[in-house]
Amino acid sequence: MRKNFVVFVVEVLAGGFYVSITRGLAPIFFIIYGLELAEVLKLNLIAYLIALAVSWIFYTFRSVVVGRGFKHKLLFFHTLERLMWGSIPFVALYKPQLLYPIYSLAMALTVPVSIMLNIAMMSSFDTATLKRVYAYRNAFGSISTAIGQTLSMIVIAAIEGIYKYVLLYVVAMSIGLISSAILVYASIKTPEVREEVSVGIEAVKSSTVFTFLTFLTAAGAVLGISWGPYIVKELKAEEYLAVALGFAMTLTNTGAAVFWSGKSYGLYRHALTILPLIPVAITSIKLPYLHIAIAVAYSFANVAANLLASFIFAEIAKRFSIYRASTMLSTAFVLAQVVGLGAAYAASTYGTQALFLTSTVLAGISIAIAFLAIPEIALVAPELSMAYAAHIHGVSLALYNFTISTVRSYAVISVKALALALALIALYTVFRLLYYVIHLLVGTIP
Repeated sequence: MRKNFVVFVVEVLAGGFYVSITRGLAPIFFIIYGLELAEVLKLNLIAYLIALAVSWIFYTFRSVVVGRGFKHKLLFFHTLERLMWGSIPFVALYKPQLLYPIYSLAMALTVPVSIMLNIAMMSSFDTATLKRVYAYRNAFGSISTAIGQTLSMIVIAAIEGIYKYVLLYVVAMSIGLISSAILVYASIKTPEVREEVSVGIEAVKSSTVFTFLTFLTAAGAVLGISWGPYIVKELKAEEYLAVALGFAMTLTNTGAAVFWSGKSYGLYRHALTILPLIPVAITSIKLPYLHIAIAVAYSFANVAANLLASFIFAEIAKRFSIYRASTMLSTAFVLAQVVGLGAAYAASTYGTQALFLTSTVLAGISIAIAFLAIPEIALVAPELSMAYAAHIHGVSLALYNFTISTVRSYAVISVKALALALALIALYTVFRLLYYVIHLLVGTIP
């Protein structure tokens, strides 16, 4: 257990650096590359829709995922994800027609990596140790992210032209592959797949936290895709200042993870109330450098909210289902991107104010769910809180079934369309061959 503790913490030291550059710089890179904000939103929305379909596939075929050779599967997806993200600037510059599929593939690969890493950690530690692992990974990931963002700011400020992004992505991919190599030393056993709890406190609580986390992350997704481009294009700030926002949040994450990990759940309420106010502050304050202070406040509160969700999942995972808890944590992120980016894409036609208003509304819904239906921090009596949670569980279960059936339907339609296209191509090929054979026999090939 001690060796695995060290491995999972060291893995995020390299992984945080890689993620901070590849995913962190993507919106800014696309804007500098020449895409409009609406195009960036569309690109990300398509990518996350595909990632959502991958979440369904991994949830449906869980016996294949966690079967024999689980560690090798984790290493394969972990490595492939880093290679795909590292190739994005090359594809954008030299094969732009492949940008959408390659970016979508890179985004989709984050799903199995996230699910399988969570499964590996939940299977390796008891509840108390797992909470410490999450807190340490948050803190050490923030340190490596800060290093990556520092390098990004230096390179972007010092080098002219778009090829500086190629350099940054190559370095990030190389460090990311080191994080894959580190996982080789983990003792990861094949996790057990058992029947899931469909009713009871664990199922209700998991659905409630899942819904809370989905809306919370959706609000963050809107900020993540629009905040940097907003201060660069509308407030006329330098590119490096957009990166500095992430750097400020990362430094705050390190201290915030340590601060919140030892606090009682009741104290988390104060942090959650800050989140809906952040987009209001962004649009109200026109001095770009003051946005650094806003980023610090946002990061401090956001760490508390995410740790709250992670800790509750850690507590119920052993009694509920490790696989489902891991999948729900990862799927919440992907579904949140679809919800957030879809809402942002619709709001983008009405201007910047509408984008940040969308983030406020999504954050407000998330906080309302927490204060009403998560017993650990609810402002109502525990009995009433569980009643609200049971209602949210019913709604989320209906939405889940709808989402799964929709994804399945589109998957079936896509397969049928692909089969039809292949059949038409085969038919055309046969007729073309017959055409040449006939003309060969009569000696009049044109």
